[in-house]
Amino acid sequence: MPKEAVLSPTGFNDDYSRGLRTEVHWGRDKEYVQVATLADESPHEFEGDAMQGWYCDLDRKGINDLIRNLRKARDQAFGRDE
Repeated sequence: MPKEAVLSPTGFNDDYSRGLRTEVHWGRDKEYVQVATLADESPHEFEGDAMQGWYCDLDRKGINDLIRNLRKARDQAFGRDE
């Protein structure tokens, strides 16, 4: 399954933010794309295993909504790209 990752530029040198990143996973013939927020190390435990992140499956409409919301947030935070 192909994937791309975006590293967090604001990670701190502590247990809560080490290796923070957002990953996008997809397959050629899948009905969804998976977006995950992950950390290489986490002090949290979930059923005995270190919790490394949260995963969300998006369909085509969900991806379009996410793109629209990210563009809106980017433009309002940093200004529109010309």
